[in-house]
Amino acid sequence: KSIVLLNKLIRLGLSNNQLTELPNLVYEWSKLIRLDLSNNQLTDLPTNFAQLPRLEWLDLSGNPFIFIPQSVLKLPKLELLFMRHCGLVDLPRELAMMKTLQVLDISGNAFYGGKIPSVVFQLPLLEELIATDCGILSIEEADFLRMKNLCIIRLQNNKIRYISRRL
Repeated sequence: KSIVLLNKLIRLGLSNNQLTELPNLVYEWSKLIRLDLSNNQLTDLPTNFAQLPRLEWLDLSGNPFIFIPQSVLKLPKLELLFMRHCGLVDLPRELAMMKTLQVLDISGNAFYGGKIPSVVFQLPLLEELIATDCGILSIEEADFLRMKNLCIIRLQNNKIRYISRRL
């Protein structure tokens, strides 16, 4: 818990440990820009995690989340979110409120219905979508056409059988 006292941190890497929770005083890391919590045992994050005003880059991959924590959805400046292999089966509607999100990696999560959750296509600034190995069966042309900023799509290792020429 003494790590909380490091209030000048701008980058923190805690990947590949056995963390099951973060201290409630994470808001003390007010200067934090980049946080790697991948491959731990986290199932949720403290509610005051949303009080990280400068956090732009967050990796939660490899943790047994069954949902994206509400505190993540409220981060005001988050631009890159990595949630690979977390066990997600759907994404919450509140994801669309993340107006600053530019890169979303949801690889290795088997989404219901074999489709990319529709809320992804409501992210106004999304530039890169990574959804490899998700069991995706089809993609809807109309969904992607609404995304004006999307310039990188990675859909390797899925089960897609058809792609429209117009896409």
